[in-house]
Formats: sequence, C-alpha cells, structure tokens
Amino acid sequence: MTLDELITALEAEDPTQVLRDGFANPHSYRGYYNELAFEPAFNVSVGEMLAAARDARGETYQGYKGGDYTMRGSTDCWLAEEGCLGETLGLLVLRGMFAGAVAADTTWPTVAALVAWLNESNGRGPHETAMRLLKLAEEVGEVSQAYIGLQGQNPRKGQTHTEADVADELCDVVVTAMVALHSFAQDPAQHFAAKIQRIADRVNVKAEP
Repeated sequence: MTLDELITALEAEDPTQVLRDGFANPHSYRGYYNELAFEPAFNVSVGEMLAAARDARGETYQGYKGGDYTMRGSTDCWLAEEGCLGETLGLLVLRGMFAGAVAADTTWPTVAALVAWLNESNGRGPHETAMRLLKLAEEVGEVSQAYIGLQGQNPRKGQTHTEADVADELCDVVVTAMVALHSFAQDPAQHFAAKIQRIADRVNVKAEP
C-alpha cells in the first residue's frame, strides 16, 4: 500500500474511532531506506494515524545507516519499530486494525448530560452544590444498608440483598461523585484521569495496553 492509498483508506473512516492496535511515528524503513514505516501503537485514534500519515508525505527522514530520504505519495508503507524489519502495511493489516476498534466510552458525556439536566431543573449555586454533596453521603449510606442486607445482619429479616445490589449502590456512589465533581473541576474527566495517574505513579502501577 502506498502512502496516498493509506491516507485515502484512513480518510474513509471515523477519525474519532480508537483502535486497539494502530500505528504512529513515521520513519525511514530499515529494509528499504527510501520506503516509509510506522511504529505499532496501542489505543490510537484513526485521526491520529491519519495525521501521522499526512505529516509523512513530503517529509525527509534519515536512513538507518545514513542518507536522507523524502517520502512521496507513491512511497510504499511498512509496519515496523524504528531500526527494525517488519511487515507490509497493506489492506489486510489495516482491516485487522479496524476490526480491533475500541468502543467509544460515553461515560463522561452521559454524566455531563445528567449535570445539564440537573442544572436546568434545580439551578446552580452554593445550595445546589451542597445538596449534591449531601446526596453523595446518602448514597454511601445505601451501600452500607445493602451490604448489611447481604450479610443478613438483621436476624428477623435475614438476607435481603444480593452482591448485585451492593454493586448497584456502589455505582450510584460513583455516578453521584462524578456529578458533584462538575461543580469543582473545569474538565472533570481530565481531572479524574490525572488523579488516577498520580495514584498509580505513587505505587508504580501501569495499565496494560
């Protein structure tokens, strides 16, 4: 597949689609310095891949053992780590990448819609913010109630809840906290992700791709 053919194929896809296996970092291919290679990448969007391909057209890269090589639209493409041999980046490889598309996560957009609905219904301000924080405390109490019911702590009632009930109540806590977070963070999703990363860094934990 030539670079122009690769660009055309990517332009036909949804740029927001995230692929579990994709590519990035264009460079001169070690096998044929005048040909183009991209490094494999994980969880990359079609838009990011398209940008990498477009950036490579007309770009000059240094060969593995020297020399300058300019990539054209007619240049053949490969999938390989920089400085390594790899496989042809053809239609079958590209189809395999699209087959591994990751479903878009609509969690934060859905929470934002819930916040907008609450704002329209209840208004905004210190009182409403306080009510949303108190709601969080209420939901935590319902988790405790469900767990007590799961354990059958009350001899008269016996077991009144299931593990699924406890899980549902925990989800209510999470959603309520996400709603409240909108009152204190300009970008709640980014703030939450950064907090998770700081916690992971403290204990030296990394997510598997």
